[in-house]
Amino acid sequence: MGKKMYEEVTPPVTTGNSGMHNIISAGTIIMGNIYTESDFRVDGEIEGEIACNEKLILGKTSRVKGKVSASYVEVFGEVEGSVMAETLEVKSSARIQGDIAAQSLEMEPNALFDGSCTMLKKTNAEKPSSYFLSE
Repeated sequence: MGKKMYEEVTPPVTTGNSGMHNIISAGTIIMGNIYTESDFRVDGEIEGEIACNEKLILGKTSRVKGKVSASYVEVFGEVEGSVMAETLEVKSSARIQGDIAAQSLEMEPNALFDGSCTMLKKTNAEKPSSYFLSE
């Protein structure tokens, strides 16, 4: 009696990105805009805009309805909305319905894309955060 059955643990305080990642797992639905400074992976559904200043991965089970902007984007799932990135990789399982703008674009065979494509020059590429909620 009187003995503690558990020990309180204080999580370490971190500053900056320090390798932290954000994940929205399959089966999760979010309605609203998301802004992140660190890497972000989506396997669930998002109805809203995503702005990521690092790497954004939209997994095979992901569905995004809204504007997407990141430094680097890999799309395996579905996007209904515009996509802007410095580097954009559209995988064979991907479906994008909307306009894309990128400095570098790689599209695998069997990927579906319905929209216009603009290739950006380095000088007129915006930071993803400046694209967020710009319209």
